[in-house]
Amino acid sequence: MPSLLEIQEIRNATSGLALITNKEKALIEILECKAQSLVFQMPSAKIVLGHTLQLQGRMNLNDERVPFPVTGKVASLVELDKSQIRIEVQLIQYEKSLWKRFLKALLESQDHADHLLAVMKGEK
Repeated sequence: MPSLLEIQEIRNATSGLALITNKEKALIEILECKAQSLVFQMPSAKIVLGHTLQLQGRMNLNDERVPFPVTGKVASLVELDKSQIRIEVQLIQYEKSLWKRFLKALLESQDHADHLLAVMKGEK
């Protein structure tokens, strides 16, 4: 099953410098989606707290691949090791209704998985 959200490219919004390109998108692991932010792990890059980033994403909603461009600010940054960082990007400019649809689909997907697990355990 494809991921509900993929980040295909990350750029520094000020300089326009590409930090992650479409060829490297598999290196980004989305960890958490919040009401107004996104947390992910990626290869170390020249990113600092407060940087404004442009993300080119793609959502998979109802068998439809929907482009999802975002401008956001780095709200937290943790160096996991020499090669990986974990960052939280506060969403600034994005299509709010599409993000809400995505969060709803994500919740429904999790509820479905929880239900299946409960059935397999004999709890339902």
